[in-house]
Amino acid sequence: DNTGLVLCDIPGLGDGEVSGLTLHDILSVIKGHVPEGHKFSPDQPVVSETDGYVKSPGLKEKVHCVAFVVDASRITSYSKGLGSTFKQLR
Repeated sequence: DNTGLVLCDIPGLGDGEVSGLTLHDILSVIKGHVPEGHKFSPDQPVVSETDGYVKSPGLKEKVHCVAFVVDASRITSYSKGLGSTFKQLR
């Protein structure tokens, strides 16, 4: 039987312009605008003109629960802005 549970793994939140996802791209994923299989690129943010962009996502496209995993052994080395980024995502 189908449980309705889908796990989605995306690149992590970046610490700058060239690594990981931007806050904008993560919010686009959560809101359901990013098409399945999309290849993220730091020089091409997700916009309404992105191939396959979902303009009016339904409940099935939206993310309803998010878990961020961080390496606790490196917590002191993360940028100071990471906490405020998590607050913005919340």
